Amino acid sequence: YGPTEYTVYSHLEEVCPENLEGAYGVPVGKPIFNTHTYILDGARQPAGIGVQGEIYLSGDGMARGYLGNNTATLARFVPNPFFLADKFRDMGWTELPGSREDIEDLERRGHTVTHLPEVKQENCMKDLLELADKLEPSLRKQALAEIDKNRHNEAKLNCLHRYFLEAYYNSYASQGINGPVLRMLFGFDDFRGKEGVELGFGNAEVLSALAEMGAAVRGVELSPFFVQKARNRGLDAWLGEVDLPYNEFLENCGLRDASLDFSICTLLLDRVEHPRNLVENLLGVLKEDGRFALQTLLPVVPVDDGDVEEKIIYTSEANRLTPGTDAGEDKMVLIQALYELGAADMSVYQLPYAVVSRDGVQEYTLWSFTGRRRAVEKRAESYSRMYRTGDLGKYLPNGSIAFLGRIDHQIKLRGYRIELGEIESALQSHPAVADAAVITRTGNGDTELVAYFTSGEKLYIPQLRSYLADLLPHYMRPARLVQVDEMPLTSGGKVDRNRLPAPEGDAGTGTEYIAPRNSTEEMLAAAWKEILGRETISVKDNFFELGGHSLRATRLASQVRRQLNVQVPLAELF
Repeated sequence: YGPTEYTVYSHLEEVCPENLEGAYGVPVGKPIFNTHTYILDGARQPAGIGVQGEIYLSGDGMARGYLGNNTATLARFVPNPFFLADKFRDMGWTELPGSREDIEDLERRGHTVTHLPEVKQENCMKDLLELADKLEPSLRKQALAEIDKNRHNEAKLNCLHRYFLEAYYNSYASQGINGPVLRMLFGFDDFRGKEGVELGFGNAEVLSALAEMGAAVRGVELSPFFVQKARNRGLDAWLGEVDLPYNEFLENCGLRDASLDFSICTLLLDRVEHPRNLVENLLGVLKEDGRFALQTLLPVVPVDDGDVEEKIIYTSEANRLTPGTDAGEDKMVLIQALYELGAADMSVYQLPYAVVSRDGVQEYTLWSFTGRRRAVEKRAESYSRMYRTGDLGKYLPNGSIAFLGRIDHQIKLRGYRIELGEIESALQSHPAVADAAVITRTGNGDTELVAYFTSGEKLYIPQLRSYLADLLPHYMRPARLVQVDEMPLTSGGKVDRNRLPAPEGDAGTGTEYIAPRNSTEEMLAAAWKEILGRETISVKDNFFELGGHSLRATRLASQVRRQLNVQVPLAELF
C-alpha cells in the first residue's frame, strides 16, 4: 500500500489466511522502515485502535510537493505537529512593562498621522514617477530603476504604489516592540557589540531602539521614503527588496552570508511577493547560534483592499508560504518552515501591537517566532511534514492498518455523514463478494445509496441485505444492490464510478413478485412507486429496504390520508 506521493509504497502486509480471516477492510500492513504513519480524526488528533480516521504519512519516502501547484501542496503536505512538538515552546500572551504605554502614546498622537489621498490604480505609474522626483538623487535613481524593472508587472507596481504613498504621506506608524521586548525576544542582556539586520523597518521604531541600545544594525526597506527618513535620523538604512533569492539579496543589501548576531522582521509576511525567500534570508544572514525574531499577524492575509478600487495582491497563490485561513494552522506552517531552514530552540510569543494607518489606530495581537540558527538537519523535510493521503483506515489490534476507502467518498445523506468506503468494506467482507463499489444516485427528487458488487455466483439479494444489516446502521444500508459481471475500470486500474450502470428495472429486495390483489393494494403500490421511484412493487417488498426513510414515510402517510382518508401513524409504518 502507498500513494505515489510517498514513493509508490509505504506499508507491507504478508498475505496469508490468518491475516485476512474476518478482516473488516483491506489489511495493508505496517509501515516500512523510516516511515511514520498516523491515523487522525477531523481535528487531526490520533484515532484509537479500531477507530476510523484519515491516514497521514511522514518519513524518508515523502515527496516535497506538487510541481507548479502550490495550492495543492499546502493542502496535502501539512506540518507534522507530533514531530514539531518538541522543536518550540508556546509562550502564550506576553506583555512587558512599557509596551502598553507605548501603544497608548501612539493612540494619543494618532490623529497627527496624515491620511492618504484617494488612490486610483489607473494613475499608478504616473504617481510613482511623480513621487520619485521628490527623493534625494541616489534614492531617486534606485527607485526609478525599481519602477522600470516592474513596468509590466501590474501587481508589483500596485504594491510599490502603496509603499511609496504610506511613507511619503506619513500615513503609517507602529508601536509595541521596545527595548525590553527586544531583550526578551533575542535573549541578549546587552546589545553593544552585536551586529544585525532588520528586514522591512517601516517607520524605524525597532531600528531606532536597537541602535539606541548599542547594536550595529542595518535596516533594509523597499520604500525609498522610509529609507530617506531613517537616514536623516542617522540610521544605517538601505533600499532593497527583502524577498529576493538569497545570494541576490546579500549582494543588493551589502551583507555577508552567515555573518550576523541577530536578524528581525516585523509584519512583512503578508506584504511580500516571495515570503519563503524572506524567511530564508532572515536565517541565512545569521552566524551559527545567531538569534532571529519573526513577527507577523496570523492568519497571513496576502491582500489589501483598504481604500483601493481593486484588491492589491501582495503574494500570489503560487508563492504562498501558508494557507492563510487559520491562525493555529499558519503557526505550525511557520514553525515547520523555520525548522527546515535551520531554526532551533524556538519560542512563540503573542504580543500587543498597534498600527496607525489610513484606517486609524488599530490594535493587534502580534505573533513572534524567535530562536537561534543551527546547521540544517539532514532529512528535516521528511519528518516535519505529513502527507494527507485522503485514505480512510484504522489500526488493528496487531498494529497493522486496515484500508477502509477514500475520504473523498464521504457523503452526507439525510443528516448522516456516511463513508462509502465503509459500506464497500462491509460488502467485501462477505465471503462470496469479490469486489464492491457504492455510489449515490439521484432520482425522483431524492438521493439514495446504490451498491454494486461482483461475485463468482448468483447471490440471493435478501441474504446479502440481511448480512449487511448485521454490520451497518440503517442509514448506511444501500437502497439498491446490483450484481454486475465486472467493475468498469479506469486506465489506472481503479473502479470508474462514472461508468457504473444505472440499475435496470427494479432489483427490489429480491422477494418473489406478488402483484397488488385489490384496489387498496393498487393505490398503495402506486404511491410506493412514485415515492420510491420504482417501476414495480411487490406486495411483500420492504419499504425501507427499497430506500424508504423517515421523509419518504411522511410523504407516504400523507398520500394514504389524502386518498384513503385513513390516518396512519409513522410508528405503524416503521
